[in-house]
Amino acid sequence: MGVVLSTRADRCPGATNAASSHGYFGSRFVYLHCTMPELRGLLCFVIFFIQFFFLLFYFFLHKKFIIKFVFKNISLLRILLAAYLVIVKRY
Repeated sequence: MGVVLSTRADRCPGATNAASSHGYFGSRFVYLHCTMPELRGLLCFVIFFIQFFFLLFYFFLHKKFIIKFVFKNISLLRILLAAYLVIVKRY
């Protein structure tokens, strides 16, 4: 994996440094990040929905707080949605 990273260093500067500091998993992540940028949007999408389902699971455990949270934090939910859309459209 290190050989592939070193041959593609011109496309992704700092790839070899990131791979050496983060070990095997880091080198694979940097390799995918540098060679397939279209996966970045998919990765952001997956992370967002994992967090969303954890939040949903938390709400089902505490049902009496759902309505209070939604009405008090409607602007926070809008900000999170806007940030998600910016990340997906950017990558």
